[in-house]
Amino acid sequence: AEFYRAQPLDPHVRAIPLRLAKDLKKDPEQHIGELAAFLVVDANDDFHRVKRIHDWVADNIRYDVESYYGDLHNAQTGLKGVLSSGQSVCEGYATVFERLCQEAGITVHKVSGHARGASYDPFAKEDASKSNHAWNVVSIEGRNYLVDTTWDAGSVTGARVFEKRYSTAYLFTNPLAFLHTHFPTDSQWQLIDRPLSAEEFVALPALRGRFFQYGLELATADPQMEAAKTEALLRFRLPENVQVSATLTGSGRSDTANTVLVQHGEGSASVAIRFPAPGDWLVRLFVGEREGDDALAWAASFPYRATAGSPLRFPTQYKQFSELQCYLESPMHAPLARGSKVPFRLRVPGVEEVAAVVDGNRWVHLERLEHDLYAGEVPVNSAR
Repeated sequence: AEFYRAQPLDPHVRAIPLRLAKDLKKDPEQHIGELAAFLVVDANDDFHRVKRIHDWVADNIRYDVESYYGDLHNAQTGLKGVLSSGQSVCEGYATVFERLCQEAGITVHKVSGHARGASYDPFAKEDASKSNHAWNVVSIEGRNYLVDTTWDAGSVTGARVFEKRYSTAYLFTNPLAFLHTHFPTDSQWQLIDRPLSAEEFVALPALRGRFFQYGLELATADPQMEAAKTEALLRFRLPENVQVSATLTGSGRSDTANTVLVQHGEGSASVAIRFPAPGDWLVRLFVGEREGDDALAWAASFPYRATAGSPLRFPTQYKQFSELQCYLESPMHAPLARGSKVPFRLRVPGVEEVAAVVDGNRWVHLERLEHDLYAGEVPVNSAR
């Protein structure tokens, strides 16, 4: 299963004959079996068959945002309506996936329950007993595996636009990881020895599939809602080839520049936050490969309720700071006081020399204390 989770979209699912694609739209019921047969032909095993079916559904059905935010009764959720229109909500994705698996001889179930999707508000009281989503479970070689083709097709942005983005974050997902966002109505589909209660689910942080897919781990305890004063700090363990970024939004404020500082260390990352004002704030974490070309993907949300605001901001970071895996120990605020001498201390792996540039043209070289640690006093003559 893990092998197929690491694979890109299978090109076979985009090689469907034009004649079959047209017939499928005209009469889905008549041609669904033919589609399933095409998708699984020459597949290596049942995991491969499910991966191809997952890929076709995620790649060919668009999320019906209009119906989701309007009248769900207008959404096409039956096989004919979904395949004729090419769009649906979660029920339709799960229905098509279920039928294709059945046609391919794969044991499959459609599961309903509560999920932390587009309408999830981390600051509101969460009712895990309220069913608002559908996904699937497949049985392969005597074991059950979780699949959510809706969430692997893309996501709905804050502007209520469906953003197509293929993923395998919810294909054969570890059950404990899946439980951070999905709570089935029937506890048997949690697929763990001791099912969680609704209260235990609500207490879990909203860590998405990408968080676990990229090998991230929380290194600091974090409840579902964190009370804070003016600052907060999140720490993560992560593989060396993975990077993270973060954003801060909330409380109707737009002045959030330099309120988040992301730093990477050896097998770790930290996210420091300064809240500009008291109120509700949401930290969103994004993850991706360090050398990858794709934009980082949303991996987690951390809600905070700040009791006060801070006028301080973090120093501005540039792309090279992250690429070199720099770690700034001081100063941790900006702007620097004019006319002062500021102690600098930072780690920069793999370089021979580090300097601070003052007023755009004066270089102050820092002393190398050990291995990759540099320090020194830098006179600040202007506000820059």
